[in-house]
Amino acid sequence: MTPSCLRPAALLLAFIAGSAADAPRTFDEVRALAKERAARPYAEPASSLDPFWTKLTYPDHQKIQFRPDRRVWAGEDRGFQLEFFHPGW
Repeated sequence: MTPSCLRPAALLLAFIAGSAADAPRTFDEVRALAKERAARPYAEPASSLDPFWTKLTYPDHQKIQFRPDRRVWAGEDRGFQLEFFHPGW
């Protein structure tokens, strides 16, 4: 059984994996998948960013502020919240 504090990590890994059917279901599966991926050589991810983001200057990027009221699970007593950011600097 997955400890409750690790379930969010397993869900995030399932999201990254792309397919819920192929996603790890237990902590041991998450650990095995992480070990397998860590053994692979680094491969830079393909960039599919819109030109708006690729041409954004560092000072302009610093002006982007996350809206705390838009956090996942904002206002819920879960002990943590998620903040998603776009790829970039």
